[in-house]
Formats: sequence, structure tokens, C-alpha cells
Amino acid sequence: MNFKDLSLKIKIILISVIGLLLLGIIIALVYVNDIEKQAVDGIIEKSRAIVLTAEATRNEMAKKIDMGVIKKFSQLIEEGNTEGLVEAVPVLTAINSVRVNAKEANYEFRVPKISPRNSENEPTELEKEVLLQLERGDIKEKVIQEKNQIRFFRPIVLTKECLLCHGSPAGDPDPVGGIKEGWKVGEVHGAFQIISSLSKAKEIQKNGVIKIVLIVVGIILIIGLIMTLTVSFVLKPLAQYIENFNKASSGDLTVRSNENSKDEIGVLSNYFNSFIKSLSEMISKVKIESAKTSEISSDLSATTEETLSSLEEMRVNTENLKSKIDHLDSEVNSSFRSTADVKKFVTNLVDLISSQSAAITESSASIEEMTASIQAIAKVTEEKKILASELEKTAAMGESEMEETVQVINKVSESANSILDMINVIDEIASKTDLLAMNAAIEAAHAGEFGKGFAVVADEIRMLAESSSESAKHIAHSLNQISEYIKTSEDSTSRTGAMFNKIVSGIKEVTGSMHEMNQSTHELSTGSTQILEALTSLIQITQDVQTASSDIDDKIENITSSLNSLNMISADTKNGMSEMNIGINEIYSAAGIISNAGVQNAETVKNLDDLIKKFKV
Repeated sequence: MNFKDLSLKIKIILISVIGLLLLGIIIALVYVNDIEKQAVDGIIEKSRAIVLTAEATRNEMAKKIDMGVIKKFSQLIEEGNTEGLVEAVPVLTAINSVRVNAKEANYEFRVPKISPRNSENEPTELEKEVLLQLERGDIKEKVIQEKNQIRFFRPIVLTKECLLCHGSPAGDPDPVGGIKEGWKVGEVHGAFQIISSLSKAKEIQKNGVIKIVLIVVGIILIIGLIMTLTVSFVLKPLAQYIENFNKASSGDLTVRSNENSKDEIGVLSNYFNSFIKSLSEMISKVKIESAKTSEISSDLSATTEETLSSLEEMRVNTENLKSKIDHLDSEVNSSFRSTADVKKFVTNLVDLISSQSAAITESSASIEEMTASIQAIAKVTEEKKILASELEKTAAMGESEMEETVQVINKVSESANSILDMINVIDEIASKTDLLAMNAAIEAAHAGEFGKGFAVVADEIRMLAESSSESAKHIAHSLNQISEYIKTSEDSTSRTGAMFNKIVSGIKEVTGSMHEMNQSTHELSTGSTQILEALTSLIQITQDVQTASSDIDDKIENITSSLNSLNMISADTKNGMSEMNIGINEIYSAAGIISNAGVQNAETVKNLDDLIKKFKV
């Protein structure tokens, strides 16, 4: 669902809650970071205090030695009290005092040192790097914050008490059994390191996050509840407006808003009531005018329907009358043209008959000559038909012989293939014989002098096998070539057979054509005889037609004159009827437009009335 589709109430509450949530997240982040910073600063201060306490302990121990409160080193050395001497060293006293309560105070204490006498103080790579920085004097202390712990380094500066064991001359044994390094006062060769765990700080940070989350959630719930109640109270009149607008949209214009406040919602209520009142008055007036328009539309529709019916009847009658007059005019014109054509035809007919009579007389002799020629052609055609029949039989025999040749070639090809198979068998036998001969030669060699004769025989058998194998290969090669030639001959014979089939088909067609030609020539001969007889009768009929055509020509002239007058009268009547029909069609079209407008107006008035009835005023 889109944000714009949500209700106004949900939008206001959602925006408020999101704002509070973002504010709570920001506060939580600031608070958590502050807790972490305070925890880290506290651990650093704690580590610094521990180291400063150790240095103070060291200084106080040295002061007491100088004051004589504690035995001096020289006295302890004279007494041979090595253990007491070690315990009296100020820096060792400071180290031990810090290390005593390390576990209880939740920290780890180390004293990394370059070239330490105690292997526990061997520095790591990180500690070496820090010791070098402290030795150079770049820094007075070093803090390294790791993921789960904080390392605090502070340098151990050599004092005069330290030179008893680490001073000059270098290489001499010191009082406690070690070797002096030749160091000087003020040098740095080691450091106090406090390693503090961040687990407790992280736990405090975690508890702080939980507290702030609970506080923020509680605040959001309380403010959300207050916002819900406030928005519900403020937006309550809008729900009534929505319901009123819904009723008004369905046509109920009697709804009114009852909100009497002076705020923006109250002003909106007054405008809504004024709008509904004005709309109700307009709809009432439209209802009255719609009723009047409906009555006028009904009267107009009835009148135009009656007029349209009368015009339709008149139009149909004039159309029928015009159609009949057009048909009459067409018939008159057709008759006039027909008589003119008849007159012309009769005149031409007389001329043609005269010409025909002369032509028939001339054609009679030609037809007699043509009849004689046709009979001669019929005789020649009969002879050629006999020759074509004999040629057809010969071609059929050739085709049969060709088919037998193809079958023989196929059998030869099959025999060649069988021989190839036999040659392969011979080749295999020769190979096996060669192998047997080789084995026999090997056995003869094993037999020594007794096997020499057998070796000669085995060698001859091997040579015979090789010769047989070579001959079989030559024969197989020759048979393969022969097989290819047979295949080529088979293909050529197949093509020749196909050509024979085409020749036989062509000869059959020629024979059929000769037979048809023979029948046609006989029919032509018979027809030419009949034509001669018909020409004799036609000459007599032509003479009779010439006599009758003169009377027909005179009568047609009289008919043409009468039809010419009738044609002029028909043309005038047709033109007048066309003009009258055009006028009636124009009146009918105009009446149809008026009728359609009346029907559309009636439908519009009805639709308007239906819409107005939906409103309740």
C-alpha cells in the first residue's frame, strides 16, 4: 500500500512515531558513545593512577634507603643478604606492590624490557615498538585501545639505585649474580604496562543500550497514545464530513453539517452547507425545466414521425413511378436503336447475301478440290499408322531386352561380390598358413639338424602362403575394379532403359495421334461431300431472301419514324420525374434529420430526468 493511500490519522501518527524513533536512535547512539568514552577514559585514568602509585612507591623506597630507615645496599652486600638486597630494590618493590592486587582490580600487569633477565618480561613485537618510542623520548606514555582491552605504557627511568645491578663497568658481575649492562641514570630500558579488560565496560554499555531502548520505547508508546487520542479528537469532524460527502455523491442533498466551531473545520462546515443548499436549489429548477422539455420533445417527436411516414410513402411512390418511366424511356430508346440496327442489318444482309451467292459459287469448285486432297491425305495417314504400330512393337521388344540386360548385370555384380568374399577367406587361410609355417620354422630350429628338412618345407609353405595372399590381394583389387565397371555399366544401362521407356511412350503417343488423324481425315472427307450438297441448297435460298428483303426495308422505315416521336416524349417525362424525385428526397432527408434530432433530444431529456431523480432535495 502506498503512503498516499493511508488515512490522514495514520499518516500523522506514523510520521510522529518515525520522528520519535529517529530521535531515540540519535540519543541512544550519543549516549552509548558517551558511555564507551567514559569507560575508556576511566580505565586510562585508573591505569595512570596505578603506575603513578608504583612510581611513588619506588621513590619513597629509595628515600627511606637514603634516610637509613631501611638498610643500605652496601650493608646488605657486606652481610651477604642477597634476598634482602633484591627485596630492597625500589623498582622491584613498586612492581610487586602493583602486581599484588592486579587480579582483584581486574587488570594484568607486565614489565616488558629489552634484554630482560626474567623471561616473563620478554617484550612482544608491539611492546618492542612502544619501548623504542619511550626510549627515544618521543612520548611520555602510550595508550593502545584494542577490541577487548586497553594497554597503558609508562617508561621506567633508571635511577642511581638501578645502577647497582645495571651500571658500569659493563660485563662485571652484579651483587645478585647477574651481569652489569653499563646503563646510565635517566635511560629507559623498560616500562610499566597495565592491560585492562573492556568486558566490564562493554557490559555497562550493553546495559545502557537496553535502558535507553526501553526508555525510548516507553516514550514512543506514551507519545503515540497521546497523538492517537489527539488526532482522533481533532479529525472526528472530518469523519462526519466524509459521510456527508458520500451521501451527497449518491444524490442526497438534504445532508447538513452540524459543526459549529470557529476553527478551519468550522469554516469548512459552513462552506459545505452553503454549497449543498445552492446545489439543491439548482437541481430543483433543473427538474422543472426538464419536465417542460420532456413534453415538448414528445410532441416534436410524434409530429416528425407522422411527417416522416407521409414523406416515406410519397418517396416510395415517386421512386416506383420514376423507375417505370425510366424503364419506358429505356425501352423506347432500345426499340428506336433496334429498328435502326434492323434496317442497317437488313441492308447489310442483302449485300452480304449477294456477295455470299457469288462466293458460294466460287467455293463449290474449291471444296471439290479440297475433298480430293483430304481423301489422299487419309490414304497416306493409314499407311503411316501401320508403320507407327510396327515401330511401337520393335521399341517394346528393345525395352524388354534392356530389362533382361539389367538383370544379368545385377547377377554379375552379385557373383563378383561372392568372389570377393571367397578371396577374403583365401586371404585369411593364407595368413593362418603363414603363421603355421612360421611356427613350424621355429619348431624346426628347435629340432636342430633333424629339423632342417622340415624347415625347408615350412619355408616353402610360408612363401606359398605369402604368394597366395599377394595373389588374393591382386584378385580382390581387380574384382573391385570390375565391380566398379559393372556398377558404371549398370547405371548406364538403367539410364538407357529409362530412355527406352520414354521412346516407347513417345511412339505410343505418335501412334495414337496417327489414329486420330486418320479418323479426322475420314470425317473431313464425309463433311466435304455434305458441304457440297448444302451449298447447292444455299444458293437457291439466297435468291429467295434477296426478294423478301426489299419489302422488309420499307416497313422498317415507317416504324423508325413513329419511334422517334415517342422517344422525344419519353425523354421529357423522364427529366420532369427526376427533378420531382430529387426534391422529394431532399424533403425526406431533412425530415429524417429532424426526426433523429427529436429522438436524440427525447433520449437526452430522459437521461437528464433520470439523473435529476437521483438527487434528493
